[in-house]
Amino acid sequence: MFLKILFIFALLVAKCTGNAPIQDATTAQASAEERGIMASVSQSPNFPYDLNNPNAAFDLDISLREISGLTTTPKAENLAAVQDEKGQLFYINKKTGKVTPSVIFAEDGDFEGVEFVGDTLWVVKSKGRLFKLWNLDKTPYDRASFKIESLKKANIEGLGYDAKNNRLLLAQKGEKTDDATSRALFAFDLRNQTPSVSKAYDIGLSDFQAFLSDKKEKRYRHLIEDYITDPVTRGVEFGPSGVAIHPPTGNLYVLSSMNKTLVILSAEGKILEMVKLDKNRFPQPEGICFDADGTLYLSSEAKDDPKGKVFVFKQQR
Repeated sequence: MFLKILFIFALLVAKCTGNAPIQDATTAQASAEERGIMASVSQSPNFPYDLNNPNAAFDLDISLREISGLTTTPKAENLAAVQDEKGQLFYINKKTGKVTPSVIFAEDGDFEGVEFVGDTLWVVKSKGRLFKLWNLDKTPYDRASFKIESLKKANIEGLGYDAKNNRLLLAQKGEKTDDATSRALFAFDLRNQTPSVSKAYDIGLSDFQAFLSDKKEKRYRHLIEDYITDPVTRGVEFGPSGVAIHPPTGNLYVLSSMNKTLVILSAEGKILEMVKLDKNRFPQPEGICFDADGTLYLSSEAKDDPKGKVFVFKQQR
């Protein structure tokens, strides 16, 4: 009883000082054990975020219940998003989470990734078609598309911008019937802009097992179950749903809704860290992007909850 009173008192003090901890229903549902594992991730030198304590959390408008891609706008004042059933761009206010519908760029379809490169917007469909939109402040705006035949069956779900190499990275989730043990990140050259790609990275089961083989810390326990113990009976459950490059370091962050995994790679493709996401907070994580200062944004489609969500995490070091 004393501890309960003390906890309530701490919340009241925090509220009065304007520093109330951010709580949501999904956080409350997470077990103490899961929260402990998530919090311990912040001890990793290759992952400077505490996913147990978001700096902000937004319930999104119903129009983004199935938010499937996330990026920052050219001047970084807002976020921009797509949802996987409608060819329309949406803006999200970074301070309030308010959603504002914007241009309709295509008929309904399966839109999975979105990325601003300067003032040009790129959107990718699951079957590998890229849409390029520019002069968005004009009516009509300019539009082009690229049909990449080699990706027709790749099930593309992530799109990220690699500024150093002037290319887009398209993340392959793969089909459910595909028993391959690795997934690719394909590169679309922004200099040539021809309807073709090359393989930039390959990541999969053998890489995960090599990374996890000597890990003893508690935070890796579920990842070891996912990628060492369970594949024998359940198969490989890793399918990139989002990709972004961390501006301060140049490391790649590859998000997988399957097994709720975030993988951090060096620019050369070496695994630096693996993070298990809390399935209660992130029931279907599919969007990831960064601000220039390293602030991390993660979005999750709704599942049992009626609304999609965006979480904000400031870099800790």
